Amino acid sequence: MTGTSTSPANSCKANPIPLPQIARGITADQSVFSDDAAPACSPKAFADIAYVTGQRKFWLLPERLQTLLIECSNELSASAVLKDRDARNQALAQHGLHEPFIPIDAYVFLSPEDQQHYDAIEEEIRSLKEQIAADEPRVLQRYDAAEQKVLSQRGINAQKPYLAELRDARAELHSALRDRRERLRKLHLKRGKLRSKGYSIAKGVGFHIENEKMYGLREVQVREALQAYNSFMAKVRGIDFTEYNRLTNEYQPVWDVLNAYRKVIESCQSGALDCQALEDFRARYDYLVEYRLGGYIEPIIALANLGIATPEFALCSNSDMASGLKEYKDYLEAYKKKQEAINDAEERFDRFVKATGGYSPPPSELLSKQRAKIAELQPILDRLRQQADANMQRMRPTRQLLWDTHSYEMRHQDSVCNDDIPLREFSLASITRPLAHLSLYDLANKSDPELAATLKKDHARTARFASLYRADPDAIFSAFLERQGAIPLEEQDPRWFDKNGLFIADDFFNYLQESGWQVKSLESQAATWGKKLLQMIFEDSTRQQLRLFDTSYQAQFVRLLGMDASEVNVNAIVRTASPQVIPAAELDALTTRTEWMETSSSVEASGIDDSPKILKERTLASAALGMTVDIGRGEVDLVNIEIPKKAEASAITLRFNTPEGTEASQPIGHFYLSYSVVAWGFAGVSLMLAREVVLEVDNNGRPSISGVDFGQREGQAASIKLFAGAQVGCTIKGGLHWKPPLDALILSPNLDDKKEASWQTLSAFMAEGSLGVGIGREFDFRVGLIGGKLMFSIKASVFFGPGAKGAYSFELDYQGIKQLLMLYRRVLMRNNFRRIDWIDENAFNYLSKITLFGTLTLANVSEFSALLATKLDSLIDEVVGNPSKRAGQIAYTLVNEINREAVGQWFLGMPPETLGPLLYTLSSEPRGFNIQSDGQTEPDTYSTQQASDFQQIAIARCLEWTAGNASGKRFSELDPNPAQVLFQKALERMSIDASHSDDKLVEAKENLSALEEFMRNPGKSLEALTSQANFKQLKTALTLHLKTSFDILKTNRDRNAP
Repeated sequence: MTGTSTSPANSCKANPIPLPQIARGITADQSVFSDDAAPACSPKAFADIAYVTGQRKFWLLPERLQTLLIECSNELSASAVLKDRDARNQALAQHGLHEPFIPIDAYVFLSPEDQQHYDAIEEEIRSLKEQIAADEPRVLQRYDAAEQKVLSQRGINAQKPYLAELRDARAELHSALRDRRERLRKLHLKRGKLRSKGYSIAKGVGFHIENEKMYGLREVQVREALQAYNSFMAKVRGIDFTEYNRLTNEYQPVWDVLNAYRKVIESCQSGALDCQALEDFRARYDYLVEYRLGGYIEPIIALANLGIATPEFALCSNSDMASGLKEYKDYLEAYKKKQEAINDAEERFDRFVKATGGYSPPPSELLSKQRAKIAELQPILDRLRQQADANMQRMRPTRQLLWDTHSYEMRHQDSVCNDDIPLREFSLASITRPLAHLSLYDLANKSDPELAATLKKDHARTARFASLYRADPDAIFSAFLERQGAIPLEEQDPRWFDKNGLFIADDFFNYLQESGWQVKSLESQAATWGKKLLQMIFEDSTRQQLRLFDTSYQAQFVRLLGMDASEVNVNAIVRTASPQVIPAAELDALTTRTEWMETSSSVEASGIDDSPKILKERTLASAALGMTVDIGRGEVDLVNIEIPKKAEASAITLRFNTPEGTEASQPIGHFYLSYSVVAWGFAGVSLMLAREVVLEVDNNGRPSISGVDFGQREGQAASIKLFAGAQVGCTIKGGLHWKPPLDALILSPNLDDKKEASWQTLSAFMAEGSLGVGIGREFDFRVGLIGGKLMFSIKASVFFGPGAKGAYSFELDYQGIKQLLMLYRRVLMRNNFRRIDWIDENAFNYLSKITLFGTLTLANVSEFSALLATKLDSLIDEVVGNPSKRAGQIAYTLVNEINREAVGQWFLGMPPETLGPLLYTLSSEPRGFNIQSDGQTEPDTYSTQQASDFQQIAIARCLEWTAGNASGKRFSELDPNPAQVLFQKALERMSIDASHSDDKLVEAKENLSALEEFMRNPGKSLEALTSQANFKQLKTALTLHLKTSFDILKTNRDRNAP
């Protein structure tokens, strides 16, 4: 063959390869074909050669077929670039490319015969249900009436005239209801068998089925890679990451692999594949796998190929080697130390729980070192996370950072593409564009009745679906090409791949020549076409290891729509339960990334930061949106979406109902949502094709984004989404951000907490729970406890304005729990320490319990909720469960270990469900105890009398801190202030579990008497004696409003005494 060599070895030494200008209209090279070119006579002489990407196969083409392919491609290309969305979609529909997308269900995988059977069963079930609903009241009423007539008669002879009517009524009851219900049960069984058959077929074509939900191959691959990664990281303490470069004692080998991977991907995207980087990557990758790090590096690379970045990958993606290496080392060191602290804390706690006698030091002392270590490491990890986020914002193609690799949840598919999609993608040696597209419908209409008949016959078939990420034999297109005289050649052959899996075009062209195949277009176009193929064709092992070019139908569709840098307007809407259009909001939806091809816009589109620029931006509910398209990988990116913009987030007031039936309110600050989306496959196509881009909330309260077409399939609500829809094929990163008002912040007893009214992240989308919290019409917010996780739900209207339906649900991380506690305590004060209606009972009890634990141990409860999430209940039970054994130690901690002012702050807004058990514990029988601090060889021993003194001092201080809840209001006999209300409710709940009897006033009186009796115990220390006097004064003030009621109780009791 003629032309410049295109081997990887030579191309790596040359300057970056500028691929040809993308032109929508295709014309064959006139130097290749003359006007009077006749069909080749030799069976081995062909006009052109094509590479079909979906098949991953070459085809030798006669001239007539070449002309036909170019003609059809030009027609489809003209439709794909129409700027008006309606016109473009109508044009694509004429090519058969806008309609074969349907909601996914077991039903759609059944054969037409089984679908007819299924429909008949569904109709019979519907009819039976209607008959039962219509007849049941009448039949039951007749039977009851007949039965009453019989029972109303005395004696068998009197009943006989009515027995026949009762028998008839009973027979009708059986036939009309019981027989029908039995038929209904059998119909449900038949329908269930058909559904099982559909799921079995779906599984056979590559879907993963769990709980009657279908998951695509990509979701399964992500989960498997994360499981492998997490399994390795669980053993990280036993791995020395430095042992593989003993000369420098550095982590560099792992960093080098990930950095080489980044360079390979970036160079392939830019059109100048860095062969040296690929060779370095392969060599270093194999080296690490050989030295026991395969379980570490393999899942990291696999996840990167699937669009997800682990912390290591994100930190190593800094092009500055010194900075990236340092950040990577800092992460590994901080991660390992934090894991060691957590593991150590759990081991210590296990020993604590198993210890007999219950005289071990309290958990705050026991785990102080571990908590201090985590507190020390957290800012380091937070800084590294910010850097990792920044690295991912710069990186192209975009990947989603998954900082918590345990938080990922697979997302099931909700729609799918039929197997009869007529789109085909190919590359021709004779044309200037690297890739072209056509519709089989156009080929059939122009030239091949047999193809037309095949397409018509297969149009209704749904047994196989174009949803798998693998080469497709594509029997229909292959048969057409063979009928037209084309000859197929396989892509995968070791003779034209180098050791790194790169395609060597010259070797392939030489093979054609040596085999006697004459391809006229290659006589002048071999070098140019070879450079294009270098970006598309890879040996299987390299293709699997590095996802450089996606050949799936989904990616082909993205490339069809994104090969030209067009601007397309699309309405932007918010949709939750029903579509909600925001007036005058538009999204200029498409800026195309074509860096892997030569294009005049590629230079203009890259700024100083080397990231693609959005051509135009509009506003969606104060959210700047713009798309970029990754051509090779077939992905669509939407990044940096804020709803509303942070600077424009307005203050939110929480409204709630008081027990008196009035409405109260509490300012709770500002909120906004952040989005960053990568959409691949048909989910990406939906964003490009649709007339509307939708931000919505799914049934589980999770954020999602999709493209819809409300003009398509009128009346079929389940079909308005295009392609894979909301979550499927999308990775959404971001979170719920909150800027609380300063007066809503309450310090924990831990002095490390600071008052800061700054933006904080309550929860990240990537860590959201699998279930939402029912929110109801009357609340903008709702907090619930589901599966042991605190879930925070917030109405979509808070972000999108009135009219938006649905609610987002978030699982709160430990920082979010701390902030929720602040809000919870502040609102509790405003509500006179009565139950808060927007927090469900389980969540209310949980928050009260962890507040109690924080008071008893003076630990940072939010840290403990994360550190010992699975053991928090047993930890609290262990601390509170034996009050007489713990009382002295707890009192010692309250009296000696923390500044009184800080603890007083912690008591602000303390729920009575916490204060009651605390007072109960402190007034328990004193016992001697030991305290051994770090560094002590022998513990300090305290007697029973000393324990009694500590407990009396602590009780007096609790009343002093409780009085701080008065909020500046005077203590009154008729109008009790919040502190008086809190103390009354705490007296009612003075038990281990905060329970109370029905007669709360009697309970409060008896518990106050128990406190008074305990405080009369003789004190030895001066501070204890002083505390007894303070207790009397504070008790009198806090119970001023109860004095009359208590006196009446005493009078009644004395009167009734024998």
